[in-house]
Amino acid sequence: MTYRVKENYFLKVLVRNIAISGGSPLTGLAIVGSYSSIPRLAMVEMNIMARPTESGLIEQIWEKRCRAVSMVSAVSGDYFPHLLLGIKPLVEDLEGRGRRIVYFELPYPGQLGDYHYAVLTRSLMQAAFPDPKYWPDLDFHRSELRWTDSAHMDERSAIIVAKEIERYIASSPAAF
Repeated sequence: MTYRVKENYFLKVLVRNIAISGGSPLTGLAIVGSYSSIPRLAMVEMNIMARPTESGLIEQIWEKRCRAVSMVSAVSGDYFPHLLLGIKPLVEDLEGRGRRIVYFELPYPGQLGDYHYAVLTRSLMQAAFPDPKYWPDLDFHRSELRWTDSAHMDERSAIIVAKEIERYIASSPAAF
């Protein structure tokens, strides 16, 4: 869903959106973690966490950069609790390098946020990362958001989301 939030929607802070349409947030974290120079703050959308790490894509990026990187990858398959085992080492590695990781959930249209998958994802992620430092207070103005289908925001809504993320980044000492 964050894939629709384009980098040029951010006017006050430099943002690199590495969300992969239809992909796993674990893939983005693994790619970021493979670089020697990494951002001080990574914001991870946690709406869809049940997708496995896309090791083929990670390997392509590593090959293009012509360097060998050793990385812990997530357990393949779509069993969500096992994927949490994959994200924890990635987060620990990035935090060990002085970086901050935070999670956020984009609003769902209608009542989709009340369905089993959304509730399970939310509860498992919060159980895995219970410290409030991982959960920024973001107000996406849900009543103002619109969707083009059952899950994807329209451009206007993506700009609203970008502005709220930008506000958080600008006010976060971890981002500088």
